[in-house]
Amino acid sequence: VLICRNEAEKCFIETSINSLRISIK
Repeated sequence: VLICRNEAEKCFIETSINSLRISIK
């Protein structure tokens, strides 16, 4: 779960990293 308010770009980067981790698993 990602709580983001101001840094939207960082949130997208984190979500992409999380999706990559899931795909790796």
